[in-house]
This record gives sequence, structure tokens and C-alpha cells, in this order.
Amino acid sequence: MRKLRKGESYALLKEFLLKLIFKSKNNRSRTLFSFGVCFVLLFSNQLTAQEPRRDSGADGFSGGQTTILKAAVRSAATDLPIEGARIRIDGLSSWIFTDKEGIFEISTPKSKGNLIISFDQYDPLELSFENGMLSNGRSVFYLARNTSVIRPLYLGDSIPESLWDMPLRVVNHSGGRSTVTLREYSQTKLIVLDFWTVYCSPCIRTVSRWESVMEHRAAGEIAYLTVYVDFEDRALPFIKNRGWRSTAIVGEVHRLLNAYFFREFQLGAVVFIRDGKFFAVPKNKGYREAELTALLDGEDVEYESDLSFAHIRNAVGEGVDND
Repeated sequence: MRKLRKGESYALLKEFLLKLIFKSKNNRSRTLFSFGVCFVLLFSNQLTAQEPRRDSGADGFSGGQTTILKAAVRSAATDLPIEGARIRIDGLSSWIFTDKEGIFEISTPKSKGNLIISFDQYDPLELSFENGMLSNGRSVFYLARNTSVIRPLYLGDSIPESLWDMPLRVVNHSGGRSTVTLREYSQTKLIVLDFWTVYCSPCIRTVSRWESVMEHRAAGEIAYLTVYVDFEDRALPFIKNRGWRSTAIVGEVHRLLNAYFFREFQLGAVVFIRDGKFFAVPKNKGYREAELTALLDGEDVEYESDLSFAHIRNAVGEGVDND
């Protein structure tokens, strides 16, 4: 026996009800009931036939409906909005751009797909969306600086011109400066870069020890600069509360400095630059007075370097990861 299709079932049911109505014309209540049942079934059949499809096809298009996506784009290093970031739906050719607050709102005929965020000198982001929701409902997305163009430095390498002249945004500068370069300190006997953040207790202890060292050193001997590796607005209040006097490098440049000296992002390391070269990453953080005095007097001081995150070369002089 062939199974009846949905339309055929409704047709047979309607035929049965009509016969029932005519047979019950002498019974008023039965007739009214039959009319009511017939009306409900006919109306339900009509609704079922007209209900639109809500699912999207394999290409993600939503069948005439429009999806609105809205979010903000900010810097991963500074937490500041990125104005002019490019926003595009994967598979579509048109772009929009974030406003001065880093916010965008884009409409698309797709109910699901991928959204691409890009900005010059930053790593792009590709995010999935479905039913108007971006990546688990997030509304703020962070872009990190692209460090792939940085040539890594190995112990003993000369500091490149690009690093000597890189603008470094700073706070707590004794002269009120907001930007400096390493070249300004190139005539000192030793440049020290100390990577830290407010949530790293060992880092804070190291900075405090170096602060004590610098109180007893003559001007021009050591250029001690801390490198703050978190959102820059948190640095200065913490520095002032501690009473530190050292200049702190802040902002997105900390990722570039990390890329020069280390194979991956880290904090807590101290970098020594001596005679224009990448000299050491002292395991003991380098603040011991006797060793410093000998080093500044021109003696040969052997520092044991912490190479946990540093770029290293193999036996034939090629750069390798230190896993």
C-alpha cells in the first residue's frame, strides 16, 4: 500500500468532514462542531504551506533576510580603539571601516560565515558568525602588531639601525619626554631593558633592585629602561605609587622589542646591550654590584644567560626554536 503524502491526507480528511456535515444537518450541535473542526484543519494546512524556510543553504545565504554584525576593534597592547580597521565578510568584495571609537556595523545577506578584520602592520583576525552572533557573542576584538618583519637578534649580534632609531613611547621620563630612541643612550657603557608588568611579582622585585642600583650610579654609566608589557594606562599609576624614577617604555612597541630579542612573548627577562651588541640575558637579572662594577670598568664578565625564550642558532649557524 502506498503511503499518503501530506496533501493527500488533508484532502481525504476534508472529504470525510464534508460528508459528516451533510449527514448531520438535522443535528445543529454536531453540524457546528463539524464546521469548526473543518475550519481549523483548513487554516492549519494553509499556514503550513506558507511558512518560510528559516535555514540557510550551504553557502550561508539567509534567503532574503539581512544579518547585522556590530563590534569594536582595539589594540591588544594598549586597549585603545583602532580607527580605520578594514572589515569584510569572507566571500564578499565590499569593505567597511571602523569609526574613531573603533566600532563597526556591517550588514550581510549571509546568516553564517566568516568576518575578516585587518589593519596595516597588524595581524588580521578571521572570526566566525552565525545567526547574527560573532564568536560566542563577543563584542570587542583585539589586533596584535605584526612582528614577522622583525629580524631576530642572537647573542653577540649588533643592534640594527632599525632598532636604534625605533620611536619608543615612554612615561615617567625625568625630562618629561613622551618618545625616545635607543640611539639617545648609545654612548652609555650599558643599556638595560627590563621587561615587566604589574601582575608579575618577581618582575616588580627586579625593578625595585635596579632602582636601588641606579641611585648610586653616575650619569652616563647605565641607561636603565623598563619595558611594560601590558595596557599602558596601568603603568604610570603603579610606577608613581612605588616611587620609581626609571623611564618606562609603554605601548605596542613592547611586542616589537620582544620579537627582536625573544622567539615568543615573555616577561621578566632583562636584556643587556653593550658596545652596540646584544650582550646577555642574565639569569640573575644582572643587578649585582660587583659584577656591574667590573663590567663598567671594561673587564670581561661572564654572565650566564637565560635562553629559555631567546633566539638561538644551531651548529651550522642557523636560527632554531629552543623548545
